[in-house]
Amino acid sequence: GAAEEATERFLAGIEPRFDHVLQEMKRGTGVEVGCQRALEKPMTDLEENLKGFLKEVLSAESEMRKLQNEAHEAKSNLAQCKQELEQTRTKFATEVAQT
Repeated sequence: GAAEEATERFLAGIEPRFDHVLQEMKRGTGVEVGCQRALEKPMTDLEENLKGFLKEVLSAESEMRKLQNEAHEAKSNLAQCKQELEQTRTKFATEVAQT
C-alpha cells in the first residue's frame, strides 16, 4: 500500500547517501565528522518520512472512526425503520380486523 511505496521511495533515496558514508569511511580522513555529516540528511529524511507516515496513520484512524460512527448511525436508523414498519403492520392488521 501507500506505506510500502513510501518506504521504497525513502530507501531508494537513502541508499546513495549510505554509499557516500562508506566512501568517507574508506578515505579514513575525518571519518567521524564525515560520517556524521553524511548521515545528517538521511536521518532528517527518515524523521520527516516517519512524521508523514504517522500523519497518514492518524488520518486513516480518524477516517475509520468516522466510518464506524456512520455505520452505527445507519444501523440505528435501520432499527428505527424496522420498528416503524412493524407498528404500521400492526396498525394495518388491526384496522383490517375491525372492518
